[in-house]
Amino acid sequence: LGGHMDGIGWGEAANDDASGTAIVMELARIFSMPDVTTDVTIRFALWNGEEGGLRGANAYVNQRRDLQGQPNEPKWLGMIQHDMMMFDHGMPRADGTISPTQRPEADVNIEFQSNSRMAAESQKLAWFLHAANAEYATDYPAQVGPHMTNTDSTPFMDEVAAVSLRENERGVQIGSG
Repeated sequence: LGGHMDGIGWGEAANDDASGTAIVMELARIFSMPDVTTDVTIRFALWNGEEGGLRGANAYVNQRRDLQGQPNEPKWLGMIQHDMMMFDHGMPRADGTISPTQRPEADVNIEFQSNSRMAAESQKLAWFLHAANAEYATDYPAQVGPHMTNTDSTPFMDEVAAVSLRENERGVQIGSG
C-alpha cells in the first residue's frame, strides 16, 4: 500500500498527497493492532519524488524487483497507490477559494492500466476493491477505469497487479482541469 509524501505546494499538497499519505498511515495503524491478523505480509510504503517523475517508486521497483522471494522481501502480490483521496470540492472559484462542502458526485476512482503486462490481474484487483467499496463504504461510491497514469503505481504495473485510488480520474478529470 503506498502514497507519496511530496507535493507541489500552493495549498495543494494537503490533497496531493498528504491525504493519501494519511490513509496509508491509518491503514498501517489499523493493520498493526494486536487483534488484527492477515494471511499475507502487507508492506506500507511512502514515496518521495512523485511530483518530479515517480522517482521514489521507480527506485523502489528497480532496487527490489529481483529480490522478491528472498528473506525479508516477500513476493509482491499487488500494489495499491493512494493519491489525492477524499477531497473533491470542485475547481477553485474565481477568487481562488474552494467550496467548503464535498461535491455530491464525489467518489473513489480505482484505476488500472489496460495496456500493462499485468492488466488482467490489475483489473481483477480493481473490481475486488470496487466490490469491497460497495459493501462497506457509505459516502464515496467507487468507479473503475482502465487508464491509470502519472501515479506511483505505474512503475509496478508490469510487475504485479497495480491500481491507483484517487478522488478523480487522472487523465480525464484532473488532466483536463
